[in-house]
Amino acid sequence: AGCGSAPAAGNSARSTGALTRSCAEMVALATISAHDPATNLWTAIDPMPAPRARLEGAGTGAAFYAIGGRGPADVDPGDGHNDNQRYIDICGATATPTATGTPSSTNTPTPSNTATPDPSALGLVVHVTWQGRTAGTARYVVPVTMTLKSATGEYNFPAQNTDQQGFITFTISSVPAGTYDIRVKSHNKYYANCDTVTLPGSGTTQKDMGQMKAGDANGDNRVTSSDFGLLKNTLGKGCGEVGYDDRADFNGDCLVSTTDFNLLKNNIGLAGCSGL
Repeated sequence: AGCGSAPAAGNSARSTGALTRSCAEMVALATISAHDPATNLWTAIDPMPAPRARLEGAGTGAAFYAIGGRGPADVDPGDGHNDNQRYIDICGATATPTATGTPSSTNTPTPSNTATPDPSALGLVVHVTWQGRTAGTARYVVPVTMTLKSATGEYNFPAQNTDQQGFITFTISSVPAGTYDIRVKSHNKYYANCDTVTLPGSGTTQKDMGQMKAGDANGDNRVTSSDFGLLKNTLGKGCGEVGYDDRADFNGDCLVSTTDFNLLKNNIGLAGCSGL
């Protein structure tokens, strides 16, 4: 991990914990050693609060994180640490470990499907679900545009990515309080959803826009034979292959397959809400 920056060549590194021989002969250690590439020497620094092995590590800024792993008391293969530990000032002579969780014998918890907006910001937190995609994965990150419209004005917001749970926060400081028609749309693959939302003029408002339906390969907000033709021409192709067309890869798995065909087939003839 680097000193005051992201890891880079020439910065110091850390070795945490240990694993020897087979899993049945695992030896968990609490030792931490720091490597100086300038001298090619390892130096022992402050140990972890508890021994662990088979862990992951990552550095950012002036901190190093020990993530997961197994301890001496873990017997079953499913046992392990459910906490992270943070080590401050990793480029100094010593490092102070700070536990950020409590070790347990449970697996990593499932992320909560809840937005965590900044309460001091004037924003609109929109939530959508993506048909054919699994929440909590990189495939759930999809760009979305938003339009708000009332009798007094229309406000168009450029595309922003949802997070891996389908949440996206739009800053609406220029939008007066009131009730608005709201429309959200991805550039292609999914057609638009519309609803109404009331903005109080302060704080953060949350709005669920429901499931975004797949099949709109050409981005015209309808699922028609044109989309089917586009999919047919790239069916069976994957990323990097000649003829692969990402527009027909509705589930985002880098392969145009029968899964994408079924998503389109089930929505053929449907259309999203029109422009506000």
